[in-house]
Amino acid sequence: GMQDNGTWQSPAGEDASSSSNYFFRIGGDGFECLWNASSPNLMLGSLYNNGIKRSVNSGSSWTSSVTGIANGDGPFITRLSASKENPDLVFAVGNSGVYRSENFGLRWTLKPIHTNWAKNNTVTSSHNVEVSLANGKIVWAGGGMATDYGLQLQVSSDYGNTFTAVKDYNLVSMNAFISGISTHPTDENTAYVLFSLSNAPKILRTEDLGQTWEDISGFGTGSVSTNGFPDVVTHCLLVMPNNPNIIWVGTDIGLFESTDNGVSWHITNNGLPPVSVYDMQIVGDQVVVATHGRGIWTVDIPEINNVPYITSFTKGNIDTLEVVSDFKVNYDSVAVYINNTKDTALINPVTGVQNIDVDINLINESDYSAYIIGYIGLDSYLSNTVDYHYSTVSVYSLPDIESFKVYPNPSSGIIYFEIDNSVKNMNLYIYNVSGKQLYSMNAVNNGKNSLNLSFLSKGTYFMQIISGEKRYSQIIQINR
Repeated sequence: GMQDNGTWQSPAGEDASSSSNYFFRIGGDGFECLWNASSPNLMLGSLYNNGIKRSVNSGSSWTSSVTGIANGDGPFITRLSASKENPDLVFAVGNSGVYRSENFGLRWTLKPIHTNWAKNNTVTSSHNVEVSLANGKIVWAGGGMATDYGLQLQVSSDYGNTFTAVKDYNLVSMNAFISGISTHPTDENTAYVLFSLSNAPKILRTEDLGQTWEDISGFGTGSVSTNGFPDVVTHCLLVMPNNPNIIWVGTDIGLFESTDNGVSWHITNNGLPPVSVYDMQIVGDQVVVATHGRGIWTVDIPEINNVPYITSFTKGNIDTLEVVSDFKVNYDSVAVYINNTKDTALINPVTGVQNIDVDINLINESDYSAYIIGYIGLDSYLSNTVDYHYSTVSVYSLPDIESFKVYPNPSSGIIYFEIDNSVKNMNLYIYNVSGKQLYSMNAVNNGKNSLNLSFLSKGTYFMQIISGEKRYSQIIQINR
């Protein structure tokens, strides 16, 4: 997305270059975009003030996707965020808090934030929301971190359902809006807040979910950096997952780098010109860099593939949990940790998708976390962390189950359902076979309804309607 120039997309099936014929997709002021990590046909684009658009066909066509968002309720620069392990869970920014969607933008719910969220109940384009790269349950949001100024940074540890204000930086009063939020790729407790105040800190880092902060840009209580960081507008930050001591920061005069975890800084000498760098994302083993007025740049860093990534952590067989990861390289060994305890070791595992069973004593209504460490020679590479709540009450064992009519079934994604006209105040839910909720709709009409589930992959799903104490269910099959 490009302000004043709409939203454009490179052609499918080719590596984009300076000669690629990009396709015009969304008009007006273009801003942030998302794609769904598990369903690549699903995409979100945006215009100003939360004018969010959704595509189910890889960008060929778009429809408005603002159900649940009050008209115009959002900053001029629309902000969107999601995580790879929870690809259907996305967030946007509103005047009174954070908008949350569990179905990739089909329906949004406002999660109010009451403590110093916005001055005069109006968000600015500096307000942002970012899901942690290390753990999708951690969500950061806010527009500033100065309580006296009326702004506090917020953090959620329950997938964006509730937010808590964090503490201010205690050495210097940061009475200004932030210019960015970034997170660590493997440490869920670490985040970075960026500022563009003259003669003041530019990067504040927390390693304890916002309880304490340190300035790693070298300004401290002075007006000049002591570690090489420039006194310029600062936009974005990226920590290299293959070597977290390497940190890149996009500024108005180019890309700055630290190779010692923020102790010292220097401008990079990697072929990128000294232009304003607005955003950076890792895609595969590339870093994609968006600049102001000088296009999009990429650099290949093959070592990024050394870092394992957990794509799924769910219930496996009767007494197991299952960790799923796609190994891109040959590891000497891989260790799987459950609740910070080593559970399983794989020696010389093959490359490709791995479904790793974890045999543990499952306890009902308990929380479990998983991460992986891959070893190559003397080097170790830490994955993201994924959480799972285990409950013996599955969607298939709920009481008072009655059926209703669903057709066609199987379907390609567009289905119709009918329920007795006497049933009132209905809510609809779609689950996968593991019991994970994938979609929800409140205030469903009785009688005949249509539902577009084309965003779901081919497979079997569980459809449920709840009205008071009554539950109506059907198994549905999506074919392609």
